[in-house]
Amino acid sequence: MSETWYLHGSGRKTRQQWAELREHAGACTASWADHLGFHQEGLSAELPATTHLWAWADRWWLRVRIDHDHWWAALLTEGNSAQLWENPEPIDPPTITEFCNWGENEREVRQYQGAPGVRGRDDMLQLVPLRQTTAIFIGETATTATRS
Repeated sequence: MSETWYLHGSGRKTRQQWAELREHAGACTASWADHLGFHQEGLSAELPATTHLWAWADRWWLRVRIDHDHWWAALLTEGNSAQLWENPEPIDPPTITEFCNWGENEREVRQYQGAPGVRGRDDMLQLVPLRQTTAIFIGETATTATRS
């Protein structure tokens, strides 16, 4: 029997509240693009200068929308072990598909200066909750044993 999936929402948060998210998600892998290029590393200490950020760890996936001094986050979890925000909503399991991370020759991420082996990874997942108002979450295949 598989676990119930949950969708958690942060509501509107300020730049000063970024440390709260980092405290809970600081050990996860995060991915975003900013004026310095494409990043796939730990969650940044400061609110990054980007519009979207994705992060993941075992059995949970985070999507953050950033608008200058404010951010909103949605957290998708397999099971209800995360206690970041109150009243998570139980949802049907998401559609999960594998995809290839930015290829080595992708022009859009030419500026990437991070750890080797990030570009061209073929062990990435896209998770789409079965709701009209929810966008995709991303993570690594090792973060879940569930496939749909």
